[in-house]
Amino acid sequence: MRTPSDLISKRALGVDASGIRKVFDLAARMKDPINLSIGLPDFDVPDVAKLAAIDAIKAGNNRYTQTQGIAPLRDRLRADLSREMGRDVGDVLITSGVSGGLLLAMLAVIDPGDEAIFLDPYFVMYTHLLTMAGGKAVTVDSYPDFRFHADRVEKAITPRTKMLILNSPSNPTGVVMSEAEVRDAVDVARRHGLLILSDEIYEPFLYTTRSTGFQPVSSLNAPEHGLEARATGLPTPARLYENTLVLRGFSKSHAMTGWRLGYALGPDWVVSQMTKLQQYTFV
Repeated sequence: MRTPSDLISKRALGVDASGIRKVFDLAARMKDPINLSIGLPDFDVPDVAKLAAIDAIKAGNNRYTQTQGIAPLRDRLRADLSREMGRDVGDVLITSGVSGGLLLAMLAVIDPGDEAIFLDPYFVMYTHLLTMAGGKAVTVDSYPDFRFHADRVEKAITPRTKMLILNSPSNPTGVVMSEAEVRDAVDVARRHGLLILSDEIYEPFLYTTRSTGFQPVSSLNAPEHGLEARATGLPTPARLYENTLVLRGFSKSHAMTGWRLGYALGPDWVVSQMTKLQQYTFV
């Protein structure tokens, strides 16, 4: 006779509850706690976005969309990203936040026993999403400076390695990869035929100390500040390596954490598979 515990999958048992979520539960019983636990912006969604959302709801835009997201958003992102990358990035997939993009990417690429490499410390979801996909997380020590050391990463690669996950700016360390480090990562990935998954949810938050004070580089006006915002801002492997899947979103930059709005761009052979899988997961 099976017990309830016998009916639970090994997949579910292999995933631990998030420690951060446990802290949330404790904090809910406290009065005015100071929240230092998660990447939650301290500002609100811009009014222009609120009003646009309200107008869309009132206009009846509340039904299923295309699996890959509505065309006006995808077309705008494709144009903006193509200008940033200096090439046509192809079709863009709208995802349920970057977390949704991460899950789709794992399911599209990772078979049972396959490995993905990323630096330690790391975003808590990486290990558990790989477990859910049947894969193995391989962490590479980045202490004490939290930088990307290509020699350490290369030593961790095996015949089962399929994916190199980069997270810059990093959660939780805040470290931004230098252009040299990005080139080193691309060299490693190219030598071993790996897919780079570049988690760039904090992409807008690269700061300058010019006379205007600390501001995100992506928010600066190029002529006024003497720089090309994103074109000279965050180094991204997508400019150098064709087998790069970039995941970005609006949760942090526009305080839309609850809206679950992200996007993926990369080679068609992986984005098309993610789109297909989205039909049966996030719909």
